[in-house]
Amino acid sequence: MELSQLLHGHMDEILSEAESSLSRSHLAHYQKEGSEHNRQKLKALYVLAVRAIAEKNLGPMLSYSKTSLLCTVSHFATLFSGSTEMHSA
Repeated sequence: MELSQLLHGHMDEILSEAESSLSRSHLAHYQKEGSEHNRQKLKALYVLAVRAIAEKNLGPMLSYSKTSLLCTVSHFATLFSGSTEMHSA
């Protein structure tokens, strides 16, 4: 059995454990987003990881990471500037 198949077969179990770990972290950002939003983000990242393994291609995962990082930086810039307007990346 290939690793990508193994990961795909245990997706629900792994995502549940990741979500539990995230909720135990008590980080305000994740608590504010809510458990359903966090689960969807974890699932999207997990699917990309399994895809990267299966295709031996990190391109889509790197794109996702860059987009997430830009959104996070933009969010923090907005918080620290005191502005309520969101900046586009």
